[in-house]
Amino acid sequence: MQEIPYLLKSHNCFGISAPYYVSYDVVPYDIGLHRHDFVEMQMTVAGSGQETLNGVSHPLRPGNLSILFPWHSHDLRPDAGGSLEIIKCCFDVELFLEPTSPFSDLRDLAFRHLHASPYVFLEGETAQQMTGYFRKLLEEYAANRPWRDAALRAGISQILILFDRCRQDAGGSGAAQMPGRAKDEEQTAWEAVEYIHLHFSEELTLDSVARHFHLSAQKLQKLLEQYVGLQFDVILTETRIRNACAMLIYHKTTISQIAKSVGYATEETFSRIFKSMKGTSPANYRKGHQPVAERMMYPAFIDAKIIYYIHRHYAEDITMQDVAKAYHYNENYLSDLLKAQTGESFVELLHEIRIYHATNLLVTTELPVGQIGFQVGFNSVETFQRVFKKLRGVSPGEYRKSGGAAARDGQA
Repeated sequence: MQEIPYLLKSHNCFGISAPYYVSYDVVPYDIGLHRHDFVEMQMTVAGSGQETLNGVSHPLRPGNLSILFPWHSHDLRPDAGGSLEIIKCCFDVELFLEPTSPFSDLRDLAFRHLHASPYVFLEGETAQQMTGYFRKLLEEYAANRPWRDAALRAGISQILILFDRCRQDAGGSGAAQMPGRAKDEEQTAWEAVEYIHLHFSEELTLDSVARHFHLSAQKLQKLLEQYVGLQFDVILTETRIRNACAMLIYHKTTISQIAKSVGYATEETFSRIFKSMKGTSPANYRKGHQPVAERMMYPAFIDAKIIYYIHRHYAEDITMQDVAKAYHYNENYLSDLLKAQTGESFVELLHEIRIYHATNLLVTTELPVGQIGFQVGFNSVETFQRVFKKLRGVSPGEYRKSGGAAARDGQA
């Protein structure tokens, strides 16, 4: 009977709340069969040995790169008398799952074609390039300099893209499917896993998925246990909870709505299963991850898009509804998010940008004050005068006479 892989959990493994973890590991002994609830990228930089990944063994030597998701099980065995030296980068799988998350553009790499090889062997310049990416991650993680998270995201994206390109290269470093297995049955097992990931929010059962693949429930369960190492219920539950984690971090949707959106009929059932897997309630999970979500996602992504939109359309009669429509967001959600992240409403941001452009026109042109007000988007001279004085402390005319100095002095 196949050995059951033990599960490593990020909150036990790392002991940190950050979404990334990078280390240089020396492995002098065998590491038994296991899997993770996070993504692990491991680059072999020295030594030799063997890795068994989802039941298939392959040699490990400098140039090997494995990228492992929660549905992969593997072990590591250095050659007798030696050690494996590996640079490892781990991060939350949730970072692939939401449109506002860092790696959403690369989500197909994780959730499509799940039967594709999770490892490649790189040689020559490509191996040097990939090793350089990993060493840069290690350096960036250890230094803890400004913009570290952004640099780590960029480095991880480079690794994922190069990995998948090499894997798809017809003459290259990784086969499209893992060798050494009965292709039809193994492919069916992994296609079933993919089907679960695409339909987890529906009322899935072992019987319904088995019927989709023209199998008996017993046969599908046997294939999943043989090739994936997990039973159907475990795969479905883990998939639902992973997606729920992403929604809790990156959305303000209620817990009840999240429960239904990931396939649970009641919030009570969802909360019970969530706590059994994550060791905390959905509400506490959201609370604990909120600083990470706020720091990583919205100020850099949502705010920048809105500000960019206003700079392009400030002279028009634009509204929050226009922005929400342009970027496919719910208007109320986007408005609340903007206020929570910046402390300003859409109208306040719009006024700031219009007055910014007005100040430039006041000191660089001889246009009448009223005309400038209309040109930057205000509907009346009175409104322009009132907003300008509120934000700059002086009237537009006084600002022009002083060349901008009056406002600067007033703000000093």
